[in-house]
Amino acid sequence: MLNYPSKIAPQRNWDELYQALCKFNSEHGHCRVPLKGGDTGLGLWVSKLKNNKDTLTEEKIIRLNFLNFEWETRQEACDRIWLKRFEELEDYQKKYWSLRVNYKTHKKLASWANHQKRFQAIGALRKDREELLDKIGFEWKSPDEIQEMKERNQQPNAKSNDAWYKQYKKLEQFKEEHGHCIVPFNYSQDKSLGMWVRT
Repeated sequence: MLNYPSKIAPQRNWDELYQALCKFNSEHGHCRVPLKGGDTGLGLWVSKLKNNKDTLTEEKIIRLNFLNFEWETRQEACDRIWLKRFEELEDYQKKYWSLRVNYKTHKKLASWANHQKRFQAIGALRKDREELLDKIGFEWKSPDEIQEMKERNQQPNAKSNDAWYKQYKKLEQFKEEHGHCIVPFNYSQDKSLGMWVRT
């Protein structure tokens, strides 16, 4: 029997890796093999399977499905979780007429919202996600931060100013047409305006 150095793993064929996955599945009850710690070669193989499902034979797919193999990639899982939180934020807005999430009553959602602000501030938030949040009138700066800027005779970033000004101009037009600023929450012509006047 060959002894391999600790950092060099022997090459295993598909069936050997599948058997290792069967063992992992029986021990852990799932096929989510971590990429770090434990059998890193198996973790990498599982990751490659998810990204290359279309190259597998039907027989291999059936064998993996027998183990309740989860085909969702890490990126797909992240996107699903992000959209779930975004939908929770929309529900919160409908219920409380605000996007200022109460940390005491909605800790996870408030934490998620703050993370989006941080990611956006350092340019790490994906453009499609930023656009979705902009669409519902998400505030990138807290009222305290905006007040602090006013006190320092500074202005929030141009993007925030532009978004606010656009909504303000829409409100002016609404007042001109209707004679008041009481925009219904579900204003059919512009839902974002109805939400904006309540934030």
